[in-house]
Amino acid sequence: MSAVGGEGEAVGAGEGGRSGLVRLFVAADLPEAVRAALPKGPDPPWRPVSRSSLHVTLAFLGEIASAMVPVVSGAVRKAVGEPGSVVGELRLLQTIALPPRRPRVLAVEIDDPAGSLAVLQERVADALVSAGVHEPERQPFLAHVTIGRARGPVGRPDVYLDVAPVAFAVPSVTVYRSITGKDGARYEALETVSLNSLDQ
Repeated sequence: MSAVGGEGEAVGAGEGGRSGLVRLFVAADLPEAVRAALPKGPDPPWRPVSRSSLHVTLAFLGEIASAMVPVVSGAVRKAVGEPGSVVGELRLLQTIALPPRRPRVLAVEIDDPAGSLAVLQERVADALVSAGVHEPERQPFLAHVTIGRARGPVGRPDVYLDVAPVAFAVPSVTVYRSITGKDGARYEALETVSLNSLDQ
């Protein structure tokens, strides 16, 4: 169950998908001010991601049985509730295209100087693996927010958008269901765990 540049949830079975299966991913949510500060992917060649859909993917599960959703939610609650799970200050960096050779998404890289977001991602992924609902990713975690998706083949793009170096903290972690339609994917929040109430 690998993600495309960490954003495989954009391509999935939707309401017309196989019965009894849902497509899930777990993400770190972004403050509204950060969503507003992120640039839009230029169209063309990128289809901009809507502001409400911007997030940082922590784990992409792909299609799983809907009966396993409570297991996923429980694993995420356990991982996020562990001591030291509060994410330190992050900062928006620069635009990057992923994967580098044959880009399919345009993203903004996130600076995680304390490594706390990476630690949280590892805890979430490990909890999901232990619960039997996730397979470890082959690629190392790269914190980023996808802002555009390729409408077709894209060469090596020379895209450098201005990115405001906004500093922020992650307010919560959410289990999302991805539902695709003719206008692209929309995300339904199934379980949200706040980080605000956790001790540093």
